[in-house]
Amino acid sequence: MKLFIAYSLERPHLSELAERLEAITNGAEDAGYSAYAHVRDGQNWILGGMGIPEMMQLVFEKIRTADAVLLDLTSNYQSKRTGLNIELGYALAHSKPVIALYRDGDRPNMNTDLAVREFSYKDVSEIRAVVASGLAGLLGETRDVR
Repeated sequence: MKLFIAYSLERPHLSELAERLEAITNGAEDAGYSAYAHVRDGQNWILGGMGIPEMMQLVFEKIRTADAVLLDLTSNYQSKRTGLNIELGYALAHSKPVIALYRDGDRPNMNTDLAVREFSYKDVSEIRAVVASGLAGLLGETRDVR
């Protein structure tokens, strides 16, 4: 099973993103998924190394072939994370189940309201277990996307 990970890219916090992506990936693997995160797997952490049309084409292909999409809605700036709405909308248009993950106390309403499941964590050390439990049994559920 394949999991596409979408996230907010905050350049000053790439090391924190790398730590979260590692924890998310480990949790996904614990639940039987392989995980794809574009900045890591498609760009090898080289920002700006790929044009936007090429990048979006690859991202959309990975979402189309994924079994589920996880939105890492963690933000260091308390932002709305509206850029993730592109991946969210594309996933929903292709009937992909979406999970929302965010830090306690930082729940963005618009994104999470459309997810089939949502989970929060207090510390990065909890992410692996939270993701593993969030993905458990996900594909056996039905969903009504409106």
